Amino acid sequence: LRLWTAPTIKFPTNVTTPAPTSKSYIPPSARTAACIIAPLQQPLIDNFKEYPGILGEQYYGDQDTGILMQYPGYQWDDPGQSAGQTGCGNSYDARLRAWYSNAVSGPKDVVIVLDMSGSMQNEGRLQMAKTAAKAVLKTLSNVDYVTVVEFSSDASAFPGGNGLLIPCTDENREKLEEYIDSLVPLGRTNYEAAFTLAFQFMEDSRRSGASSGCKSVMLFLTDGENTEGDANIVKLTNELNHADYDMRIFTYSLGDEAGSGQPA
Repeated sequence: LRLWTAPTIKFPTNVTTPAPTSKSYIPPSARTAACIIAPLQQPLIDNFKEYPGILGEQYYGDQDTGILMQYPGYQWDDPGQSAGQTGCGNSYDARLRAWYSNAVSGPKDVVIVLDMSGSMQNEGRLQMAKTAAKAVLKTLSNVDYVTVVEFSSDASAFPGGNGLLIPCTDENREKLEEYIDSLVPLGRTNYEAAFTLAFQFMEDSRRSGASSGCKSVMLFLTDGENTEGDANIVKLTNELNHADYDMRIFTYSLGDEAGSGQPA
């Protein structure tokens, strides 16, 4: 249902989680964000009137809280729902949508690296890694290029790109998600193989034009110490990560076994 009288402001569920002292507690950061965007409401309406048939929907997303303001407004939750049911608006977070991440970061090349060693079977780590990887894919669009590398004793990658990054179209995203779901943990942990293959994808993709030509990012998810190979990982990544793509590497530890001396 579209609302034309005023923009709507949406608070993600995790922002409005009830506190013991209040039935509708809103953290100070969210209240501050709401105050900041309040003066923007009338300009959104005026813009729409000034450019009829040209200007479509207008959005504002807040990085710290996930608050979303949009015009025309939108009724997120269906008041006719049965008790206990929730609408799509209850879990909507603008920061996890492609329109927001692309506006913030622009086109980019992304390599998602997933540890699939045997220990990933423990304590729900496998599901955490897969859920995180698929959440990242949802923030990408067809101007972004991406692949998924999985590693244990050795490393391999999504086969659909023939050794190159692929644009994150809806079709390709679905194929990547299916690939992630198919991964099975087995073997040891070989960081050297993982980083080498990830950088090889970036090298080959940039040379062949299978690239956004913009920022490059690696997301490295692991749960344990390097148990295969004896390479100095910091030295290796410094050698591989040359100025042609200057890849930013973000590492994530799953569980409490990741060594502090490793890039996890």
